Amino acid sequence: MQSPHPMDILTFDETHHRFTSFWRVLGEQPDLYRRWKEQADMRWGPIVNDVHGYGSELHYSFFQGLLHLFPLRRILILGVYHGRDICFMMKAAEVTGRQDLQIVGVDKFSDDFCRDWPEEKRALGWEAAGYGRPPTVQEARDNISRHQTCPVELVPSDDLQFLAQCREKFDFIYLDTAHDYDYETVAKQIELCRPLLSPAGLIGGDDLMDESVEGWGVGAAVEEKFTDYVAMNDWIWLTHVSQYRPSKNVQVA
Repeated sequence: MQSPHPMDILTFDETHHRFTSFWRVLGEQPDLYRRWKEQADMRWGPIVNDVHGYGSELHYSFFQGLLHLFPLRRILILGVYHGRDICFMMKAAEVTGRQDLQIVGVDKFSDDFCRDWPEEKRALGWEAAGYGRPPTVQEARDNISRHQTCPVELVPSDDLQFLAQCREKFDFIYLDTAHDYDYETVAKQIELCRPLLSPAGLIGGDDLMDESVEGWGVGAAVEEKFTDYVAMNDWIWLTHVSQYRPSKNVQVA
């Protein structure tokens, strides 16, 4: 009889222990942390210089730590933008020897407004609204191809529509789309991700807390939808499928 894959039997307690212990050990050993940071800088720096986006050393370190700690096979990322985070994930997979990783990225790839834009800017395109050039699937593909280390599928789609129609399973789902100033969209995303996670799947995302934006919705949605989670610098959050609270029906327009 074939043994179950580790990502089919991983528990939240083990997830929490591995994640927190890993970063605690780095923090307690300055020489080890210095080597980690020097190596990380060499890996994420060229991507930052090459691919436009908002991902930073924090995000790269999160992805490398995640792939070092957990044998992820399939990752879904909601919110590709120009592809920087996917490039981070591919580099982290290469560094950690993860040759079996597959990534699916979903983004509207359009010049339309995002749900978290102020009303007065929603009639404008990205550049006119002050958000830089709009993401396109071709630019994202070109950026990813220059750093390619594993298979990547890009899907031009609204995130909620994709989640509602998808029948695939993923070991990790990363949420980094536009976040409403209230929690509604993030809460819907989280709920729709539930059936797409493998039996011991992980889910996480960016922008957990942003005190500069009143009513920012990510933290509120995570608190409402999960019984427990771990956070990195109060910014990137991670939890386990077992931590979902009882589900509610989600309507997708």
